[in-house]
Amino acid sequence: MELGAGTGGRCWRRFAARTAMPTHGAPLLAEAQSNDVAAIRAVIAELHESHYPAIARYCALRIGNLSEAEDIASEVFIRAIRNAGRLRNGKEALVPWLYRTAHHLSVDHLRRRSRRGVPDDLDTVSEQVSGENVEAAVERAIQFESLVAALQHLSEAERQVIALRFSDGLRSEEVAEILQKSPGAVRQMQHSALMKLRKILRWDWPDSGQAGG
Repeated sequence: MELGAGTGGRCWRRFAARTAMPTHGAPLLAEAQSNDVAAIRAVIAELHESHYPAIARYCALRIGNLSEAEDIASEVFIRAIRNAGRLRNGKEALVPWLYRTAHHLSVDHLRRRSRRGVPDDLDTVSEQVSGENVEAAVERAIQFESLVAALQHLSEAERQVIALRFSDGLRSEEVAEILQKSPGAVRQMQHSALMKLRKILRWDWPDSGQAGG
């Protein structure tokens, strides 16, 4: 499942440029505060380049729609820029915030969707590919939808663990920080989730959930 920055990424970059904070002519304290915010925004911009696809994949696994997931991922970074003055600087603090925000936005999206009906993600395939790529794209979409359907048989916590572990290859310790749980609890939930998915999807590869990082 490949996701790029696309239109959502371009919109985010335009927003980031518009919200850059000028410092010239400001009092010393205001300038220092503005520089701090600018530094955080600079880190957010770097994270957008490095983590946007993973955030979008995480959202896609949560909501089951690839194009809408890209919109949500863009909104995550827009909110990060808007809240830069209240966030702690550094990737170690910002990455968990991004994933938690992605989770909350995905949950809100699912609630709104449930009130208006669920669109078929296969309808978007023709908009993303053309010609010789259509057959392969449809096959990927079917596999993706099968996985999303199988995830609905997991608990909410198990779905979060699977989406986080496999959208960006996060280690158990990183997932634990995002979910505010212990690494041991995360590994146990991953093991349980993979056992369920193996039965549902008839996977025949060995489970490494308990021993995985």
